[in-house]
Amino acid sequence: MPIGFDYMRAGDVKAAVEVLKLVLTAYPDSANANGNLAEAYLKDGQKDLWHGCMPKGH
Repeated sequence: MPIGFDYMRAGDVKAAVEVLKLVLTAYPDSANANGNLAEAYLKDGQKDLWHGCMPKGH
């Protein structure tokens, strides 16, 4: 489980978003990286960014 989820569990969703953005930078073709960032955006209330990150088919 990515370190970003550790931040989300601790309630620091903004830090989770930043960490997961870095993960996505390192792995731009990863459906998991996209999905994890999308989940963090959703928990942070950033629905406009969430929709753009969702892997195809969701």
